[in-house]
Amino acid sequence: MPETHLSAAPPAPTQAAGTLYGALADSLQQRIALGTLRPGHRVPPVRRMGLQRDVSITTALQAYALLESAAALAGFVIFI
Repeated sequence: MPETHLSAAPPAPTQAAGTLYGALADSLQQRIALGTLRPGHRVPPVRRMGLQRDVSITTALQAYALLESAAALAGFVIFI
């Protein structure tokens, strides 16, 4: 699986409001906005994210994919 990095583009609002993966993506977007996650920082692998947030690997993967489609992640590394 490719690495995931932060992007220079601001994250767009999620289009998955009300879903678990949308909530996870929103949480990660908040961390980006607060500067907790910075450009070039790696996000945890999907398995670790799933364990940390008590969600399935699929949910973590969907959240990462949502952020990637919003140009907030590139190759699963967050870009701001």
